[in-house]
Parts: sequence; C-alpha cells; structure tokens
Amino acid sequence: MSVNPVRRLKGPERRVLVLDAARNLFAANGYDAVSMRDIATAAGITRPVLYDHFPSKKDLVLDLLTTETEALLARITAEVAAAPEARLPRALRAYFTFMLERPLATRLILSPTKDPDISGVVAHLSALSHRGILALLPPPNPRASPHTPEIAATILVSSVVAVANWWLTHPEVPVDELVDTTLALLSPGFSQS
Repeated sequence: MSVNPVRRLKGPERRVLVLDAARNLFAANGYDAVSMRDIATAAGITRPVLYDHFPSKKDLVLDLLTTETEALLARITAEVAAAPEARLPRALRAYFTFMLERPLATRLILSPTKDPDISGVVAHLSALSHRGILALLPPPNPRASPHTPEIAATILVSSVVAVANWWLTHPEVPVDELVDTTLALLSPGFSQS
C-alpha cells in the first residue's frame, strides 16, 4: 500500500492561500478584529511562514486593498469601453456590482480607519474616481462656470460613496435600482451621458 506524500506548497501558492484567507477574514470581521494568528490559522500555515510573505498585517491589507482597487478600476474601464454611449450608468453599475461581489473591497474602501497608510490608498482611489467621473460627464454648457465639471464630479463621487455606505445595511436593494435611482436623483443629464 503506497501513501501519497503531502505536497509542499511553493511560495506563490502559499501567498495565494494567505491572501484568500485574509480577504475572507477582513471582509467578515474588519481590519481591526483580525490578527496575524487568525490569518495564519485560516491559511493553514504557521505565523513565521506568514511573516515570510508579509512583515505586518498592514502590509497584507495594503496589498489586498491595492489589488481590489486595481480590479475595480479595470472592471469600470472595461464596462465604459464596451458601451461609450452609456458610460456613466455602466460605470456606476460596474462599481455597485463589484461592491456586491467583493465584500472586502466594500469594507476596506468604505470603512473609515485612522491608519494613514490605509487612508492614503483609499484617498488615492477617491482621486482616481473623481478623475474618471470627470472624463465620463458630458461637456459642460459653454456659459457654465469653468468649475462646474469639478463640482459635478465631486457631487457624483460623494453621492455614490454615500449610497454604497447605505447599501451595506440594505443589501436587498438590487444593483439596477441603485444605479437608476442614483442617476435619476442627481441629475437627468447624468442618465443621458
């Protein structure tokens, strides 16, 4: 009778296990409630192995947050490119769908933290969102103030973040309703962009 030896995972495979375990724990419990011990246990590795991959919990969450942000921006970019005639509605739908499918992104992006590094990554995402929304808005009326596009983008980004925060406690509301209501209430012009 032969016994199959347990296959030792390679470094990149262990890293994926760590990231998956951390993603699930952070999404379920929040950043502050999860310890490196919790992550190591969930990944099925020892803490020294975990520290070989990530020297701290902050390094791990920054890696995850960066990955989530890149995935969100890639999805929005793909949606907007697929149907330029409905850029803003498609961007909002992609954003809310991503938040629904990726609870870690929702918790990390929308949850306030006192950690300046994590807040910095979230602020960077907000700045990217603002610039992206500016590009999606229809050209302003030539008689409008030169600040009108910036103000409109700020209102839209702030409103979408507020709606996403509200949605955390109302997950039964469908994505299409969020998008349609957000666009309809902010401005009839946005729904036509």
